[in-house]
Amino acid sequence: MASISPTAQAYLKDIYGVIPEPQSANDLANNIDPHTLTSTIPNSFDNDNTDLRIDEQVGQKLSVFYRYLHDTFPSFQGSGTFIASPIPGLSATVTKAPGTQHMGHATYIFSPTLLANIGYAYSNGSILTTPQGALLSSQSKDINISMPYPNTVGVVPTIAINSMTTLGGGVVYVDHGVNQQAFGDLTKTFRSHTLIGGFSYNHYQKQENNSGGGNQGSFGFINDAAYAIVQQAQLPGVAAVQSFANFLLGNANNGFNQSSRNVQVNIQSDLYEGFLQDNWKIRPRLTFNLGVRYSYFGQPYDANGNLSNFDPSTYSSANAPTISSNGLLCFKGT
Repeated sequence: MASISPTAQAYLKDIYGVIPEPQSANDLANNIDPHTLTSTIPNSFDNDNTDLRIDEQVGQKLSVFYRYLHDTFPSFQGSGTFIASPIPGLSATVTKAPGTQHMGHATYIFSPTLLANIGYAYSNGSILTTPQGALLSSQSKDINISMPYPNTVGVVPTIAINSMTTLGGGVVYVDHGVNQQAFGDLTKTFRSHTLIGGFSYNHYQKQENNSGGGNQGSFGFINDAAYAIVQQAQLPGVAAVQSFANFLLGNANNGFNQSSRNVQVNIQSDLYEGFLQDNWKIRPRLTFNLGVRYSYFGQPYDANGNLSNFDPSTYSSANAPTISSNGLLCFKGT
């Protein structure tokens, strides 16, 4: 081979240099390719859970209730979480998935015929995944590739070589959701009627970035059909050898792709509800339950402006795409 590209040399030093050698003797004894690396990578899953509940009767009229739940659920994934490279030392991840709940509720008796309930509930849950290993830019400082868009995720570009394990790591992943609810109702007994009116407000928020990868980019390498080894073309390993040769030469003949950025969304939604109800006891053995409820489900939206939803009020049939006689999708102005 005339020369090895500087980028391939950097990968050989920083990435391939930390990969353990395959157990060739064991591979041959088990009738598998002697270049196969078999490894056992440990995972660990722990949890620390805290529960607290308080019930208190304050005098004859007021009762209060409070509940607190919290768990941490830390874990270690030896080969990665969402994007796994099952090779020791490359793409392990440390994950924290804490969750917390608070709920408070109070009941107040104004009189024998008038009672009020009010409450508030808060919960949040997160998945915080941090990558480790040689696929981090901070660990493989010799790999410095000029790309169309800045690499903002701190992971080296993925290398996908035909018939070999793809070397690509997951990025820092943050999934954080918050749910808040306020609710209350008022009950009044009047002769044979029990009147109940109440409300509920719920606000939901979810922040998340792409779990499948960031914008580190990916290079693909395959074997060359124009240079097939005729007598050995069907033997195992030939495609991998040719693909790896293209990697060494810096010939990404299976393409390159990169996202312009690592998108993070901030989804928010609101729900409003109110109701009125009358439990009318007409006779000792006959009761009518009459009521009405109003619910407004707010359209989820992305506060960061990266996602969109279909809004029927903006639809225009004049701008709708059409299908031509040859099956092509046609847009207005094209």
